[in-house]
Amino acid sequence: MELKVYKDIIMVPIGDITPYWNNPRKNERVVSALVKAIPQVGFNVPILIDKDKVIIKGHSRYNAAKQLGMTEVPCIVTGK
Repeated sequence: MELKVYKDIIMVPIGDITPYWNNPRKNERVVSALVKAIPQVGFNVPILIDKDKVIIKGHSRYNAAKQLGMTEVPCIVTGK
């Protein structure tokens, strides 16, 4: 098995990102915690999005960023 390591983190306008329509997780407690943590420690884990800018992983970070009024978020774009 080949392990894919992503090196490029890019800033993407939050309005260009689309949440995955079938995301099963509803984590309001996590979002609330992130709203408190991000201003203190930064946005240290990028959101993983596909080439169409649909979220693969990071819905809670995305929602927290929206609540914080962020206009851009760090993302890793997969090739798929």
